[in-house]
Amino acid sequence: MDAVANFDRMVELQSNMSLRKHGMPDTPLLLHARTQAAAKYHVITQNGVSKKFNQHSEENPFHGAGQGAGDACTRWVIISSDVILAYNSSAEQWESVNPDGTRTVIADIQAFIDDSSMLYALPAGTTAEEMAKSLQHNADLWNGLINATAGKINVEKRSMTTS
Repeated sequence: MDAVANFDRMVELQSNMSLRKHGMPDTPLLLHARTQAAAKYHVITQNGVSKKFNQHSEENPFHGAGQGAGDACTRWVIISSDVILAYNSSAEQWESVNPDGTRTVIADIQAFIDDSSMLYALPAGTTAEEMAKSLQHNADLWNGLINATAGKINVEKRSMTTS
């Protein structure tokens, strides 16, 4: 599942709150917010740089750091870390035990930057209806949390194996 254009959609206040929670001082956060609000975005083509520009305003607010911003990835990692913690606190999780019983793994969500995968190991005897209900609950939960970050999910379909 890919969080589509998440760098472009991060809400400044939300990302600043997450960064603050993780120890970022107020001064650089305020500087970043003021820079985002004052930045002027020109179009560059082979004919030169446009004289007109876009800029953040109350009528047309700009969100997100943008794909090319130096701090976009770090901001998203902090936000998604908090979102994953929220997911894990409310998702229906299942335990998986290896064949010799020496290791138990809790199935949860795995993420790398803006791509995530939900892992499941359903206990023996789980019905298809129970599995579908659990999977739908967790997918809806993750989608809602990503939407709360102003993102959206692009789901890549993969085959599912059963044993």
